Amino acid sequence: MPKQTFFNLPEEKQQHLLAVARQAFSKAPFDKVSIASIIAAAEIPRGSFYQYFEDKADLYDYLIEDVRHTSLEDWQSELKAQKGDLFKAFKQYFGQLLEEIVSGPNADFYRNVFLHLDYARSHQLTEHFSRKHDFDCAHKVRPKMLNGVDLSLLRIETDEDYIVLLHLLLGAFYQSITIFYTIQQTDAQSALKLTRTRFYKIVDWLQFGVQGKEGNETKCGN
Repeated sequence: MPKQTFFNLPEEKQQHLLAVARQAFSKAPFDKVSIASIIAAAEIPRGSFYQYFEDKADLYDYLIEDVRHTSLEDWQSELKAQKGDLFKAFKQYFGQLLEEIVSGPNADFYRNVFLHLDYARSHQLTEHFSRKHDFDCAHKVRPKMLNGVDLSLLRIETDEDYIVLLHLLLGAFYQSITIFYTIQQTDAQSALKLTRTRFYKIVDWLQFGVQGKEGNETKCGN
C-alpha cells in the first residue's frame, strides 16, 4: 500500500505515476522492470519514489489493487442488474471481463501479471473479489462478492460454503485466462472464442452438474 505522502500528491500526479508504472509493467514482467526506469519515465527523484512506496513490489501490488477496487464496484452493479442471481451475474460480468483482460487497453499489463504469477500475487488476485468484511457479532465473515446474492437460488448453508463456491468460480475464470494465452500461441484468431466457450461450459458444469441421468449407478469400484 502506498505511503500517505503518495495520497497527499495532487490526483493528476498520482495518476501520472501509476500510468507510467503500468506502462512499464506492460512492456516487461515484474522482475525485468527496474525502479530506475520508472522514476526516469515519471521524471521524479529516486528519493521521492521511496517517499511514496516501500519498494517496487509495493507499487506493483497497488496497481493490481487499483484494478480490483474498480472491478468490485462493477461486479456489484451487475449482480444488482441480475436480481441477485449469482451464476447469471458471473457469466455476464466475467465473460466481459475475460474479453477486456485479453484484448482491452490494458491487455499487455494483464498478460505479464497472469503469465508471471508468484504465490503471493496469485492469492492477491483471488482476493480480487473475495475480500471479507469485518467480523460481525457472530464472528462470521462473508466475501464482498457475495453481498446481494439471492441465497434462495443456491444450495449454500454456511459462510465456508460461500468461500468454497467463490474460489471454484474464480479458479475457472483465472484458469481460462491462462489457457487463452496457450491457445493464442497456435490459433490467435480463434483463441478468445474458444476460451469464452470453454469458460461458459465450466460455469454451467458448476451450476448444473456434469453427471447425466444415466450416470446414477457407479460402474467402477463396486
